Amino acid sequence: YYYYQGVTENFTDHTVLELAADICRPLPIVRWAKLNGDLPLSRMTDLSNAESAFGKMLIIKKARREDAGIYECHSGEIVHQMRVIIQAPPSWVGEQSKKVFVPEEGTINLKCSATGDPVPEFYWLRNGKVIHYDRIRVMGGGETLQIQNASYHDDSGMYQCNASNSNGYIFQNIFLKVLAHAPYFEMDSDVTMDVIKNSTVYLPCEFKAAPKAVAVWVDKDNRHYTLQIFKNNTLKIVGTKPSDEGLYYCNVSNKYGIDRATYKLLVYSNDFSCINLIVISFSGIGNIRNISYKIADVPATPRIQMLQCSDEQAFISWNRPEDYVLRRHWILAVYKFRVIACNKHGQSEPGYTNSKCVTQRTRPTTNPSNVSAEGNEPNNLVIRWNPMEKIDWNGPELEYLVKYRQDTRDSQWRHILIQDAGSTTVRDLPTYTRYLVQVKARNVVGDSTAEPEVITGFSGENFPIESPKNFVVVEQANWTCTTVSWTPVNPNTVRGHFKGYLIEYWLDEFSNGKQKVYVDKFTDVTQLQDLQPVSNYTAQIVTINKRYRSPEPSVLHFATAEGLPSEVHNLRIRAVGANTLFASWEKCRHPNGVILGYFIQFNDNENEISEETFVLNRQLYYLYEKARPNTNYTISVWGKTYAGEGAKVSDTVKTWPIKEPDVPTFEVHVLTPYQAEVIWHPFKGSKWIMPGSSFYVNYSKQGENTWIKSQAAKLPEKVVVLRNLSEGTEYMLIGVAEERNRLSSSRSIIIRTPSDGFLTRILQGHMHGTAWFISTMCVLLIATFTVMIMCCCQRQHSGKYPVKRKELEKGCFQPDSDEHKNFMEYQYGFSS
Repeated sequence: YYYYQGVTENFTDHTVLELAADICRPLPIVRWAKLNGDLPLSRMTDLSNAESAFGKMLIIKKARREDAGIYECHSGEIVHQMRVIIQAPPSWVGEQSKKVFVPEEGTINLKCSATGDPVPEFYWLRNGKVIHYDRIRVMGGGETLQIQNASYHDDSGMYQCNASNSNGYIFQNIFLKVLAHAPYFEMDSDVTMDVIKNSTVYLPCEFKAAPKAVAVWVDKDNRHYTLQIFKNNTLKIVGTKPSDEGLYYCNVSNKYGIDRATYKLLVYSNDFSCINLIVISFSGIGNIRNISYKIADVPATPRIQMLQCSDEQAFISWNRPEDYVLRRHWILAVYKFRVIACNKHGQSEPGYTNSKCVTQRTRPTTNPSNVSAEGNEPNNLVIRWNPMEKIDWNGPELEYLVKYRQDTRDSQWRHILIQDAGSTTVRDLPTYTRYLVQVKARNVVGDSTAEPEVITGFSGENFPIESPKNFVVVEQANWTCTTVSWTPVNPNTVRGHFKGYLIEYWLDEFSNGKQKVYVDKFTDVTQLQDLQPVSNYTAQIVTINKRYRSPEPSVLHFATAEGLPSEVHNLRIRAVGANTLFASWEKCRHPNGVILGYFIQFNDNENEISEETFVLNRQLYYLYEKARPNTNYTISVWGKTYAGEGAKVSDTVKTWPIKEPDVPTFEVHVLTPYQAEVIWHPFKGSKWIMPGSSFYVNYSKQGENTWIKSQAAKLPEKVVVLRNLSEGTEYMLIGVAEERNRLSSSRSIIIRTPSDGFLTRILQGHMHGTAWFISTMCVLLIATFTVMIMCCCQRQHSGKYPVKRKELEKGCFQPDSDEHKNFMEYQYGFSS
């Protein structure tokens, strides 16, 4: 016979699926098959070894979802089917967004994609509270939370998504920030564009705004342009002409402000043209024709006729009536020129001249580029620049004249002369002070003719003087998120580039696992996330600049609140009779607080009757004895903490038709001559059939007809203790399974209690214990006899001293001497 009707397994990477059959003897040949599919031979245990009970068990390792289905076991002419359902706890599909930034007045879709078997249920919270669905709706089976017409004040916050099924749950925080600000450009907002006539030009208008801004192109007189404008607000001008020159403005605005980008368009004519001319002539008389033609080829080498040089320009002429003037020479340089003629077929060989242009030394006409000034220590200022190329020196012995002063009205310029270097350091300056800096080139002729740009820099930073005060907890959105606030510091105390604030927080028992949050300098409130419920935390906040943090942080100690418990683990529902259901479960893996107890709900699916009860946290089972026979029930169990009730875990089971319970199976252990323990086995292996709700034992002495009924053991109790038995007596025991008034009795078994008498033990062969007892008694008798002999000897010798006797015999005893009087015998007397 076979005892597996159906199997349900929670799917993991290490799940082992076992299907078994109990088979009579002699052992027949067992064959396994799967309907509408193949057996996973690579993951099956060999059916011919002991692990699979030589074919009685089909073991599939690392069970997968595709292993679900109907399996058949063939034993002779008997065929039995087993349906396998593989379930999986929820798991995320793809990477989930933890932070979402969207503009105001837009539509937001928060997605929480998860999969599982059964299909998980989704529910959403905002800052740990239920969401009111006025502008918010849930779509896609709960996976998507859509917020329409988003509001900065109403919709920003921490959203929680919970996906759960009967096998577990997962939880995800999503921080939503609704952006609200005036438009600003992501490009240069003041541009000059040079274009060729008859070309196409695009004027982009790239900006960010929240909510969405309106973009309008206008001219200098605020007249709207009606040219082609793309959806991304780019203005397109086709076939540019001189009349298109001028200023173009892109105005963007929303309810928080406006901004403008300016374009200056310059249109140039293209004077270059390429003329290709091939001359062909025909002449002839009668049938004779003369054809004259010119073969198109690259031009001949031009001949340079004249070269006139000066310090700033060169005048070149060649063997065509054109000439050309090269302007803007580099000073202090030697130039050579060549002229190349070209047409559509290629270029000629270059034409050279023996003349050279040699410019004279003069003052530099440029200055170093990329000048910057920033301190790297609290009292210095490091000034850097890109050294000039040698061709820009315009003379030997180039030096750099560095000028700096504080950015105040009455400060004076100070000078430093640096030779051929790219940086210099000024020391002994006040901490973090604004300075104006110039770097000017100089050679032997004199200073640069160009005035250098004045740039702004700051001397070195130092530790901020103070940390924010009034660092407190404002609100606990839920058990994983806490909002804190503080009083901003005075920017003058930062002594550096004010970057903002740094918050570090950690569990008190794990001080090494610090989490960090960087906060903008304009913010005085933020959220600490990923907290554990019912835990003590320490947080500290410091002020930070570009290099340092304030040395003395403000410290905050806070405790997180209790949260909702996770689902109960390993819920098992068994129909143990026609009217009885037995539910058992394990504690919540994540209690998130103190579990007060568990709710159990029984739903009659056919009659739509529901009953609910509550048990304390130490009870992890419930025996329900009010069920209807042969009826489908859905049983749900969930935990409760002070924060509220957790998610439900449900399972469905069907009660048995009305019939007597199965014949009970039990074993008996004789504990003492007066006690015996009976252990009831309400299931066979790992399979429950119909054991009934309780079990007791009827027992009687062998040969007598007086039966005694023991106390009953109700599930989940399985042990019955028989007390006040008689020693050395045989008893007849009958186990009885009970459900309401329906009983099933087992066959009688006989036990014998041991005897407690000494002689009886000897007769029964307990020689080891008897020998030990006799040995102990002998040792005690010998010790007692030895002590008595020693006491007698001591009494015989008391009061007799051999030295005194010899003194009396010799007549030298003098009792009146001082020496003898010191002995206690002469002071208190002695017996003879």
